[in-house]
This record gives sequence, C-alpha cells and structure tokens, in this order.
Amino acid sequence: MANDLQHFIREIWAPEVQENATKNLVAMQICEVIELADGDTYNNPYASDPTVGTYTRNPASAGVSTSDITSTNEQLVIGTAQYAAFKVDRLDEKQMKYRLNGRMKDRATYKLRDTIDTAILAEHANAGSEVDGGDVGQTDGQGINLATSTGAVMDAILAGEAKLAAQSVENNGDLFLVMHPSDYILYGKKYLIANGFQLADSVMKNGYKGDLNGISVFTSLNVGTSVVSNHNVRHWLMGKKGAISFGKNAGSLINLEVIENPKLSDGTTFLGTEYILWDLYGKKVFTEGARELVDIVIRF
Repeated sequence: MANDLQHFIREIWAPEVQENATKNLVAMQICEVIELADGDTYNNPYASDPTVGTYTRNPASAGVSTSDITSTNEQLVIGTAQYAAFKVDRLDEKQMKYRLNGRMKDRATYKLRDTIDTAILAEHANAGSEVDGGDVGQTDGQGINLATSTGAVMDAILAGEAKLAAQSVENNGDLFLVMHPSDYILYGKKYLIANGFQLADSVMKNGYKGDLNGISVFTSLNVGTSVVSNHNVRHWLMGKKGAISFGKNAGSLINLEVIENPKLSDGTTFLGTEYILWDLYGKKVFTEGARELVDIVIRF
C-alpha cells in the first residue's frame, strides 16, 4: 500500500490575519462640518433678493417701490444612525491564536466611515449644474467618453470649472474634484505626464492627489454611478470645499459600546463580549451649496 505520512507534515500559520482592502475616504476633506452641542436640527434660513427698478427723476408718481422680502428656512437634521457590531466568545478568545478585538474595532470604524463617504459623494444628485458630453464637443445628454482624445479629461475638468464660474463661483484655490481612481490613472495622470504637468502635492493620503490649477484633486471608489442614455456612467463631484454640509453632535463621530456577557434572546447569558460601534450624523446641500457644486458625468 502507498505511504500515508500526512500526520508528519507541518502546517504553518501566518503571524497575523490578512489585511482587508480599504478605500480612500475623502468626505471630511471636502465638507463643511457643523457640530451641535445638543439637539438634532440646524436651521439655515435665507432671504429673497430685492427687485431692481428704474427710477425717473422728479416723479409725480411711480417713484421708488419697495420689494417684499420673503424668507425660506432650510434644515440639516442629524438623524442618520448606523452601527457595526460583533461579539467574541470568551472561550474562543482564550484559545485562538489571533487577537481580533482591536482589529475588528478598527475595521468596524472604517466601514462606518466608508458608508458616510459614499453618502456624501452621492450628493452629486443635488449639484446645481452638470457637465456631460455636450459640454466638451461630444454627444449632448450622454456621459463624457474620456477615450475619445488625450485631452478629453482636461476638457471635462475645465468644463466643470466653467459651469461653476457661470454660477459666480470663483476659483480661489478652494475648489475640489473627486474622480474615480481608474479615470485618474488611465486618463488624468496619463494626460499630465504626456504634457509635462505635475500636480503640486504635499502629503498624499485619503485619496488626495495634489492641486491642479487651484483645484484639489481626490480619487475615490465611492463616486456615484448610474445609467445615462443606456451607458454606465460615473459622477465626478466638483465644487467649492464646504458646499456639502455634514452635521454631527459634539464628541467623537464613531462611538463604542462594550457589553460584557450580554443576554441572548432566550434569556441565557452569552459568555463573552459584544462590541457595538455606531454613529449619528446628517448631511445637507443647502441652496448656496448647490450653486457651488457641479456633477461631471463620465462614461465608462
């Protein structure tokens, strides 16, 4: 019969568990953060503009007419609560090789922040203006095809800046652009290298790639996607930093609750520890913020 030596063959375990993939998170770098000491609602009213009239000197009638001023209130409500929870049995904790508690808490924190990031970048839907193919010499109503020419990526960025300028949003070095990493590498970076440009950079982290003509360029896998004219498109988000408002209560955004030996559904005790990480936040694009945002629609 054949040899059977399997019980003499050693198995080796990695010194640490594998790292999970992480995305770049950009939300807190482009938002206005509003922190409330207490309460759940931030009121932000605005007034109507007065009407401009023509005055004729020395009138017998029809002189100056005053404008009725109306007010509108907009609210940011801190009411979105999310959590990530896990528990570890005391016996597993005692016998297993790896200490997962700290790693899982870090991972839960990241997942909560990643969810916020996705929600913030979805605010392209509330942008006051849009750039599509018709703005760069391509088909109106369709996403921009970056593969049509080497300069299409810069045409898209400049068209976005032009749309903001048409809304009286000036580039004072405080504009941002969030694009998909693939678009940045295959088209943006390629164009910059081919044309001898280099982004002015400092510390490259959280998706920040550097500044291009007063625009802080970020990349994120969380940019919104949809279907436009039967094509899959990505929504680059461009605008003035602070155009999107993010609300939270004072203190840490991510909170941790530790429950020792929690009760199970049948009333018995779970011998171990339950960890609950949670957040509470709100987001809003106010009327002024919408004017300062542009949605750049990119075909992929």
